[in-house]
Amino acid sequence: METQGLTTLAIIAGLGIAAIGPGIGIGIATSAAINAVARQPEVEANARNMLILGIVFMEVLVIYAILGVLLAKYVFKLF
Repeated sequence: METQGLTTLAIIAGLGIAAIGPGIGIGIATSAAINAVARQPEVEANARNMLILGIVFMEVLVIYAILGVLLAKYVFKLF
């Protein structure tokens, strides 16, 4: 394989690994929110707001990973 092909493969694998953590975190957060609402239905609005805020913070991690790869490739020309 040539260097460009290996670099592309490494980028794809890195982005996949970077997406695993927030994916697991979103699953755990959603489970906790569902359990909280099941135990106390009156906290639904509060639990929903906190869940959405947490999901946004977790998804930003994936966006930062993608942005970092794009900056390294096209702005700084590291590979």
